[in-house]
Amino acid sequence: MPAAAARETLLIMPADQKSAHFWGTVVADTVYPLAYGALFAGTAWRFAGRFRRWAVVPAIAAVGFDFLENTLHALALSGNETLLSLKDVITPAKFTLLLIAVGIAAVTIVASIIKNARSRRRDQ
Repeated sequence: MPAAAARETLLIMPADQKSAHFWGTVVADTVYPLAYGALFAGTAWRFAGRFRRWAVVPAIAAVGFDFLENTLHALALSGNETLLSLKDVITPAKFTLLLIAVGIAAVTIVASIIKNARSRRRDQ
């Protein structure tokens, strides 16, 4: 959601809804980035071979951007909306990095399957 739309939504939210959203962001939306970061970075680390150190960077960076976005949400829900306009940059960056991480994971898995299939054919 763009920053302008988020500001409008915050204006009509009652205090109890802001509180529930705050705690959902702080608790659940902290665990989720750790889970997807571990999945995609771990997959890249396992299957990227000699490029593994670089292959994990997008997944780790996506987690960092997600935490930054969560911090902005928590601040806005607490009444400090001054940094909310950063969402317009942070959210697309997070999703771009996440898509790159997913792509790296998929490509490295497929490459590993092909490599193993070729290796098995040679051994027969």
